[in-house]
Amino acid sequence: MKKNKTAVIVISLFLVFFVVLVCYLKLSNYESREDYLFLYRNGIPEEPEDIELNTSTVFLGEENKSQFNIHPYIAYFNNTYYVIWSSGLEFEDSYGQVIRYSTSTDGYNWSDDKILAEVQDDKGYYIARGIFILDDTLYALAAYIESSPTWDNLRLCCFELVDEEWSESAVFNIENCMNNYPPREYQDTLYLTCRDQDWNISIASSRDDGVHFHIEKVLDSGDYNEPLLYFDYAGNMHMILRDESMTNYLYEIHSTDKGLTWSVPIRTNYSDATSKTYIGRLSNSIYYLINNPYQIRDPLCISFSFNGVVFDHLHVINASAPPFRFEGKPERGQGFQYPHALEHDDKLHIVYSRNKEDILVTEMEISTIQDIIYDTLN
Repeated sequence: MKKNKTAVIVISLFLVFFVVLVCYLKLSNYESREDYLFLYRNGIPEEPEDIELNTSTVFLGEENKSQFNIHPYIAYFNNTYYVIWSSGLEFEDSYGQVIRYSTSTDGYNWSDDKILAEVQDDKGYYIARGIFILDDTLYALAAYIESSPTWDNLRLCCFELVDEEWSESAVFNIENCMNNYPPREYQDTLYLTCRDQDWNISIASSRDDGVHFHIEKVLDSGDYNEPLLYFDYAGNMHMILRDESMTNYLYEIHSTDKGLTWSVPIRTNYSDATSKTYIGRLSNSIYYLINNPYQIRDPLCISFSFNGVVFDHLHVINASAPPFRFEGKPERGQGFQYPHALEHDDKLHIVYSRNKEDILVTEMEISTIQDIIYDTLN
């Protein structure tokens, strides 16, 4: 009888050990294998790594003229860098807000600003929504709104650069659409995320000249905002979501069938200050993610990934923002925020707002990024 009891105990212990071992292997493998999970490996560190970077000033807000400046985007066209952004007289998303732009031939010294688009009456205002090249033409996107926060008469407008002058274009005009970044192309299809007047989130896709779009709703209105769409190494679609319920984490959904069906929103372990996130992919196939990974919008940081689903190597882009120069800014406005980025001339050019007052660009050498990643593998 004793031998039987001993045998049962041994077998039971073996089974427990086997189950624990399988679970451990599955969990550890899940984090390292190329899968659809989106996360920061081992959780965001308490402090990011510092690195020496060059930063230039694109625009400084002026009192009682252009105090509010945010939503910057950057592109390179005909040997010139272009940065566009939303610029308001005093407060965020107020009547008369315009789209400004500045140019540079070296990405560091910037021209005086000019107005790209402005509302001709007192009804509404513009919000910058992206700048990009399509068929050898430079386009700028702007959302037109007639009230805030209800987004009355919302529509996405498009402007194109012709002979150094901006004019309205017939492409990328979508009713009731607030996109978040320029369109992303995958297998000859252009994709945009849209939020409508009720904050429902959709995907707009176009297979022709940017005039006709198929719009498919992805999420009902709720706690999610500012969706970011990108494609991982295997062509699966991911949408990163800002969480307005203030959990201070990014949420993620994904699709393995080109947007026909989507997973439910899941909270990732990638922390966020409830701000805007940007993800891109370099020409060397390395992914990068830019956001505010702590409780406030300072510092602005960047991390990297080989597969677009597991990120690591967190580094500071900019930190320790100065006090506001103008009165009336919301508390969450202080810091470095709302990034967009462009790879050109062996550099990653990262544009963002400081304190919602100024527009800056920070340069990061591609060779530096490669050193950061590959040194940790040796």
